[in-house]
Amino acid sequence: MSLYDFQETLEIFRRVNELIDVGRNQLVDSQGLDWWEMDAAVNYQQLQSACLFARLGEHLQGKCTELAASRTSLETKLLGQALGCTVNSFQTRVGPHRKLSALAGRLRRLTPAQIFEIALDKWDGSYQYRRRWSRQGRIGASEPLVLLPSPYVNVSRTALAYASLLPHRKFLLAATRNNGKWKHLPQNVLQASLAAYAVPAKRSRAEAKSLIEAWHRLCECSLTKVKELNWALQTGFLDHFPSMLFSGLCVRDAWRCLFEQEPIEGVLCGDDLNVYTRIPLALAKQMGLRAIYCAHGALDASLAFKKGDADVYLCKGEMEKDYMVRLCGVPERQAVIGAPRTEIRREHDSPRPRRTDSIVFFSQPYESYNGRAEEAYREILPRLCELARRHGRKVVIKLHPFESRRDRSRLMQVVLQESQRSLAEVSRCRFASELFDQIWFGISVSSSVALECTLQRIPFFNCNWLEPKDCGYAQHLGRFGVGQVLNAPEEIDRIPERISEFDFKDGSLKRLYEQIDGVALERILSGPLSWNAPAVAAASLAERAPLDMTRRSR
Repeated sequence: MSLYDFQETLEIFRRVNELIDVGRNQLVDSQGLDWWEMDAAVNYQQLQSACLFARLGEHLQGKCTELAASRTSLETKLLGQALGCTVNSFQTRVGPHRKLSALAGRLRRLTPAQIFEIALDKWDGSYQYRRRWSRQGRIGASEPLVLLPSPYVNVSRTALAYASLLPHRKFLLAATRNNGKWKHLPQNVLQASLAAYAVPAKRSRAEAKSLIEAWHRLCECSLTKVKELNWALQTGFLDHFPSMLFSGLCVRDAWRCLFEQEPIEGVLCGDDLNVYTRIPLALAKQMGLRAIYCAHGALDASLAFKKGDADVYLCKGEMEKDYMVRLCGVPERQAVIGAPRTEIRREHDSPRPRRTDSIVFFSQPYESYNGRAEEAYREILPRLCELARRHGRKVVIKLHPFESRRDRSRLMQVVLQESQRSLAEVSRCRFASELFDQIWFGISVSSSVALECTLQRIPFFNCNWLEPKDCGYAQHLGRFGVGQVLNAPEEIDRIPERISEFDFKDGSLKRLYEQIDGVALERILSGPLSWNAPAVAAASLAERAPLDMTRRSR
């Protein structure tokens, strides 16, 4: 059995929300940010694991007398807590040379740029080093700006698509890391690095000290009384919190400095599961500025357990709004249909010449949600190569920005026979749109690119048997005609016969993606909110009173 068999779609996230709720509003900083809620939401997988092990413990209670694991980990310690016993390990003690060898193996999978980014995230999460060489990068704008925070290129692309609808407005794309920067910006968009606004950590360190004391009280008085949270504490799942708190406060102060230095009148955020880019959204709400969220992917299951920091949640269409409101509980009045600008192929558009000579496998960073990339590649790629051989095509693997070309090329060598390797290649394209003119069909494990392909009338297939049951992406996408669901590897063999079943109608596509116009977007950015009357109009920097960073927001 799989541990993930003990959950249903989004039901486990509602339990995660209940666990987060135990500590909400008890670690609030001077700016009104709840640090327990922020950290727990980002690290929801740890709480999810605790819930699942609790259910596994109930299932195994009285049914076994001995437990063994392939290796010792935090998860096996968590299972031991759940069952009140010791979990034995087959793994012998790992010496320093084995640890160094494992580290070297992980580094070989990454590019130098990725290694550099990871090192900065790990050892300079507070921007105390980067600020020294980035200080000259402040913009010093005079016109009002809408802030676009971004941690990586996919988020930047979504934000810039909205910015293109309002050429008369000025926007500021603020990248929290190099991966979020954009090479060719529209004329109405400025760009800066958040590191340029970082300040010395003295003030952050003092506030972190008092919040860490409050954290210890929270653990003793509240968290230890809930079994899943107590297990997480006992096994070390939450040991990172004090160090995270310090770096988080430094990042908060960097954003605060940006708000004070630049005339920000609103925030349009495309990723609020990332602490670095959620902070400016939460700050905007506290400061009375317009706070808008637009998920950069097709669907966002984390809305089921995150506190709402946004005034408006932009949905790309009826499909996303249904998921957001009915399944995740976002208030319907705050969910507004308004997709960014993109190209959509209509029924009566003159056909564009397409070679359709490629089967495109859209890969994912499976490791980020405890998935096994090698198993996914082994079950999908060989069958795709055999389809390519029979139908005179080739297999192209499109990587996610978080994946390593070197590592995925290695996986190809492992899972493919020598006769199949010449049929597959790893694409160097940055975005899926660069491949649209050559796709015969696309396939993935619950990737948001399914929506992009559907809008281009490209057949798409979701490997549902590999998707975790917690989000239910593949089922929801399939319900609205975004790709067809595959429930077993053997169904890949029958894909060519199923391609003719796709029927792309304009009416169906409108349910998926309804573009917003500039007038409506302008109203959302600066007009009154009907349920929050009257909305506070953002003042210019010259009119705005200086903000006291030591004052508690009300």
